[in-house]
Amino acid sequence: MQSVGVRLIACGLLLRRLVTKVILRPELRRLKEVFLPTQVGCAIQGGIEAAVHAARLYATTDHPSCTVFVKLDFSNAFNLLRRDWMLEQVEAFAPSLLPLVRQAYGSKSLLWIGDQTLDSATGIQQGDPAGPALFCLGTKLLTDSFTSEFSVAYLDDITLAGSLDKVLIDIKKVIEFESRSGLKLNPNKCEAFVISEPLSEGHLALTRLREVIPGLRQVPAEELELLGSPLLEDAMKRVVVQKELNFQKMFDRLCTMNSQQAWFLLRNSMGAPKITHLLRTAPLYESSSLLSSLTSLWRRVAEKLLNVQLNDRSWLQVSLPLCAGGLGVRNPEDLAAPCYVSSLYATAELTKSLLGAEYSTIVDRQIEAVCQSFAECTGALTDSINWTQDALDKIMWEPKQKQLWETSTSAEDKARILAAGDPLSRKWLNALPSSQIGTLLDSNTFRVCAGLRLGAPICHPHQCSWCGLDVDA
Repeated sequence: MQSVGVRLIACGLLLRRLVTKVILRPELRRLKEVFLPTQVGCAIQGGIEAAVHAARLYATTDHPSCTVFVKLDFSNAFNLLRRDWMLEQVEAFAPSLLPLVRQAYGSKSLLWIGDQTLDSATGIQQGDPAGPALFCLGTKLLTDSFTSEFSVAYLDDITLAGSLDKVLIDIKKVIEFESRSGLKLNPNKCEAFVISEPLSEGHLALTRLREVIPGLRQVPAEELELLGSPLLEDAMKRVVVQKELNFQKMFDRLCTMNSQQAWFLLRNSMGAPKITHLLRTAPLYESSSLLSSLTSLWRRVAEKLLNVQLNDRSWLQVSLPLCAGGLGVRNPEDLAAPCYVSSLYATAELTKSLLGAEYSTIVDRQIEAVCQSFAECTGALTDSINWTQDALDKIMWEPKQKQLWETSTSAEDKARILAAGDPLSRKWLNALPSSQIGTLLDSNTFRVCAGLRLGAPICHPHQCSWCGLDVDA
C-alpha cells in the first residue's frame, strides 16, 4: 500500500477513544517529566513555541567553529513504529498505561477495504488519542541519547544542531534505531543548514553529512524554518509572502459565499487564528512593514464582504475585538507584539531547559529586553503588566477604542459606539450561521447590520424615485 501512497485509517470505537482520553489525562503531567528535555511533542504546554525560540536563539548566537542544523524526517513514522518495541517502552516508562495499550495493540486488528480485510500489525492506529504519547514513548531512548549541543524533537520531527562531529554521531544513532523500532529516515525530506566561516568548511561539512544521508537537501538562510516558523530574518519575508498568497486564494473563495458565513470563517478560522502560531514564534513585530501587506489584504476583503467602503476610522473599529465594539477581524500588526512577547515570556523556563544552563542568562536578557521594549512602546509600567496574550492585547487595543470615542463628532456617533460595546450587542456575531437552526442572515441583511454597527455609509444620498424628495445617507 505504501507504493501508491495510501495510509491506512483506523479510528477505533467511540467508547474506546473516550476511555483512552479519561485514562490518559491524569498521566500527562507525569509523562511531561518523562519526555523532557528533548521531546516536546506531547504533554508539554507551549512545547512547539519553546522549540522554535530555542532554535532561533541557538542559530543567531556566535559559535567558535562550524555549526550545522539538521532536520530529520521519518518515512510514514506513526504507521511504521513496531508495536512490540512500543509495548516494551510503555512497560518501562509508563507501566500504568500498559493494560490499555496491550488491549489495543497486543494483537493484530482488522482493517476493511470494501469487502477485503487487511491485518493491522504495526504502527499506531490513526485517530488514537494516545497516539502522540505512544510515539514519544517509542522514541524516548533515542531522543535521550542525543549528544549534540542542541537537540529537540516534536513527535517525529527531529532537529539536531551543533558541531559536525556530534551531529553525525546522533544521525548514526537515528539510523541504527531503525533495527529496534522500525522507524526509517526519509533522506529526501531531511534538510541541513550550515553556518561556517570560511565557506570551504561548510562545503566539507555538507559532503560529510551527505555521506551518511544521501539526498540530504541544503537549505539556504531564507528558507530555514522549524515547525512552520522562520528562524532567521531572511526567512521571515518569504514566509509572510507565502502566507499572503495562501490568504488571497482563501479570500477569493470566501467572497463567493454568504456574507455572514464568510465573515464568521474569516474571524474564527481564516484570519488571525491562521497566523497566530507564526506571530507567537517569530518576532514580526520588529518588521511591521512585512505585515502591512496582510493588513491591506484583510481590509480589502472586509470591504468586499460588507459591501461598504471603509475609511481609516471604520477599519479601526472593524479590527477591534467584539468586546470593544468591533467586528473582530483583528489587524495582524496589532497582534504581532502581544503574541510574540507573551509566548517568549510563557516558555522561558522550557526554552532554557532545551538550550542548557549555559544559555540561561542569554534567555533572561532576551526576555528582559523584549518586555522592556514592549512597555516603552505602550507606555505601561513593566511591574504592573500581566504577560499573557489577552492582557497584552488589551493594552494594545484600549487606546484605539479610546481614539474611536474621542474622534466621535456627534451624539449619534457616540451612542452607536456605546451600543456596540454592550455585551448583548455582539451576541449575533458569535452565533453559528446555520440555516438549519435559523441563525443564517441573507447577505444584504448581514451587510446592513454590520454597516450600522460601524456607522459606515450603507446608503448613498439620492432622490426618491416615488416622491421626488431627497434621501440622505
